[in-house]
Amino acid sequence: MTFIKNFHELASDENKRIVLTLLEEGVKASDPIEVIKNSVNVYDGKVIVKGIEEFDLKNFHRIIVIGAGKAAAKMALGLEYILGDMISGGIVTAPKGVKTKPKRIKVLEGDHPIPSNRNVENTEKIIEFLKDRDERDLVIVLISGGGSSLLTIPENDVRIEDIIETNKLLLKCGANIKEINTVRKQICGVKGGKLFAKYIYPSRALTLIISDVIGDDIEVIASGPTAPNKSTAKEAKEILERYGIWNEVPISVKKHIENAMMKGDKNFNMEVFNKVRNIVISNNMQTLKAINEKAVKMGYNSIIISSRIQGEAREIGKVIGGILIEAHENGIPVKPPATIIAGGETTVTVKGEGIGGRNQELALSVAKTISGYKGITFASMGSDGIDGNTDAAGAIIDWETINRARSMGLNEDEYLRRNDTYNYFKKLGGSLIITGITETNVNDLMIGFVKRDY
Repeated sequence: MTFIKNFHELASDENKRIVLTLLEEGVKASDPIEVIKNSVNVYDGKVIVKGIEEFDLKNFHRIIVIGAGKAAAKMALGLEYILGDMISGGIVTAPKGVKTKPKRIKVLEGDHPIPSNRNVENTEKIIEFLKDRDERDLVIVLISGGGSSLLTIPENDVRIEDIIETNKLLLKCGANIKEINTVRKQICGVKGGKLFAKYIYPSRALTLIISDVIGDDIEVIASGPTAPNKSTAKEAKEILERYGIWNEVPISVKKHIENAMMKGDKNFNMEVFNKVRNIVISNNMQTLKAINEKAVKMGYNSIIISSRIQGEAREIGKVIGGILIEAHENGIPVKPPATIIAGGETTVTVKGEGIGGRNQELALSVAKTISGYKGITFASMGSDGIDGNTDAAGAIIDWETINRARSMGLNEDEYLRRNDTYNYFKKLGGSLIITGITETNVNDLMIGFVKRDY
């Protein structure tokens, strides 16, 4: 199965074909169905997760499933393969356009990255579904990136329209995902452990998590619906002030955060969370290791430099470009022919009115840095198949990209200034990676290939 729809168009030379093949391996390795199959099994009357956590089925009279995120539908189908008719029923919410349709678990389609009234309605249906649970139920919660938007219900004194506006401001200001979700947890009624403490407890819960967060912080992934919240209203306000948007957020959001600061943060009794197990079953590093293994099998020297790349995309592009040049010129940190692999999630502070995404902006910055160094190719893509406000997953570039674009009258600095990298690559041709929704999400995948004869 080929995930990159325009693979053959993009693979205009052998170096690009190598990079695209490795990206394909990354998406394949992070497929939620296979991740669930490799993480969950039933043996001797027990559900066993990662070979460590055990849930004795004789202690439960029902298994019910809920979830939210870009990978939720495939996670649900994978769980059906393992548990079958042991599942009494379930509901998960996933982005519109998902193709996967489990039989016993209903999939509700919602909106991402900006929450909507439809997302609120879907969340209310999940809450209603949980109403008849009791202490002898095991609730399996399937969580992945995108869950913050898809699983949304406003706190009583906040309007959904104001949550939508706040999310738009946060996504444009350059804040990282931890900062964004610190704010989201304050104004949403199911984030920061509230889903578990208010609507699942006293049932036992097992939360299976596919991480799209650097460091796999379970409080941050999908805003931690079943994890206790350690962040505060004061921190949320400080984040909004730091990025200069406190005075722009709607009044209901400001009032809610200020009231929480005055009254003191109301955290749930920590003993409540003794009845939930939050387990990360897949992450960016796991995917990078699969890419690395594939590269070695293909006969290349290969190195993973980090799964924690973060920062402003265009600045990180200069750093990655420098690493690729060092390998090209001096064989450090790895001697060509070599693959240099990384992952994480950069940010873009949007100042222009263009169309693009962090992976495209990163790729263009790398292209500018490595221009003229014959034999260097690089690609960056979102594992979910979506980069920013575009239909592309990312972009692939090489040492000739900038000169080719300039010959067509395209000035990379102007397009970067406008945050319009999508139109830059679209006009250039042979660069935008198109996958459609992959139904997984383990952050971004960055692969450089360096080939030079010494």
